[in-house]
Amino acid sequence: MIKNAKIIMIMFILIISCLSAAAETPVSQPPEAFTASPFSGLIFIILVLLLISAAAAFQEFWLKGRLELIPLITSAPCDGTSTIPLKVQFVDPSGKPRKQLKDRNVEIRSTSGNVMKVVILKGEETAETELKSSNVCGIVTLEAKSGIQKANARVNFAGNVAGLVLEVAPSKIPADGISISSVTIKIKDDKGNFITSPDERIVEMSTSLGTVTSPVKIPPGTLSGIAILSSCMRTGTATITATFGSLHGEKKVVFEELAERYCMNCGDPMKREMTACPTCKKTPPPDTEIKECYSCSGVIPATAMFCDKCGAKQPV
Repeated sequence: MIKNAKIIMIMFILIISCLSAAAETPVSQPPEAFTASPFSGLIFIILVLLLISAAAAFQEFWLKGRLELIPLITSAPCDGTSTIPLKVQFVDPSGKPRKQLKDRNVEIRSTSGNVMKVVILKGEETAETELKSSNVCGIVTLEAKSGIQKANARVNFAGNVAGLVLEVAPSKIPADGISISSVTIKIKDDKGNFITSPDERIVEMSTSLGTVTSPVKIPPGTLSGIAILSSCMRTGTATITATFGSLHGEKKVVFEELAERYCMNCGDPMKREMTACPTCKKTPPPDTEIKECYSCSGVIPATAMFCDKCGAKQPV
C-alpha cells in the first residue's frame, strides 16, 4: 500500500513539472513570435482539478476501501424493542475487509427505527451497531455514509396481525337520532403491540343499532382509523363490529333515554335541579367563555367536555 502511495506521489510531481514546463515561453523563439493560447490557462486548471479528483478518489477507494453496510439478520418484529445487528466495513477490490489507518466515522440513517452512528477504530476491519425496530411494519431502507462514500441495505420490520381493538367515546349516548360516539380502530400483533403498515388498510364496520360509517381507512404509517356511530330513536345497546380480513373486533355503546340534561364534565345524565353530578361529584364549568356543541350546535361553556343538552363529547 505504501509502495502504491509513493508511485502516485511521483506521478503527481511529474505531471506538475510537465505542465509547468509547457506553460513557459520557449527561449529559442523570439518573444514576438510566440503567442500564448487564450485557453492554455484554462486547460492547465482543468488538468490540475482532474489530478486532485484522482488523488481524492485514490484516498477514498484505495487507501480506505469501498464502504459496505451489512445487516446480520434481515428481519425483526415491528414491536419497537427488537433489534437488527449491522456491520460496517471497507473492502479492497477483491472484497476483503481492509484494516483502517485511522478512526473512520460512519453515519447511518434509516427510513424507520433508530440507529446510531458507528466508528471503525484504527487498525480494525469492521464495527457493529444495532437498528432498533419501530411499530411501523414494512421494508426499511438503510444508508451508511463516510466521506463521499455511501452504502445501502434493506431490512424488514415484520408484524403478525393478530387482532382488532375498538375504543368508543362516549360509551353512552342519548337515543335521539343525532348524538354520536367515536369508534377508534387499532390493529395489534401477537404480542399485543399496536402496529402500523406502509400500506393503507381498509376495515369494514357494522352496527346492530343506529348507523356507523364504513369502511374505515387506516392511513399508511398510522396506528388507527376512526368511525362515527350515530344513535337512533330507539333505546338499547348497539354492538359495533369491525372486520379486517379474517379478524373481527367488537365494542358496545348504550343508547339511553333522553335525560333532562347531562353532566358537562363526565357526560352522565342528571336531573335538572341537581347542582353537582351524582357520578363525578363536579359542578358545571363556568360560562364566562362559550362555544357551540359540535353535535347539536347548542351553546355551552368553552371548557365543557360534554354538551349538557345532547350529551355529546366535545373535541379536545
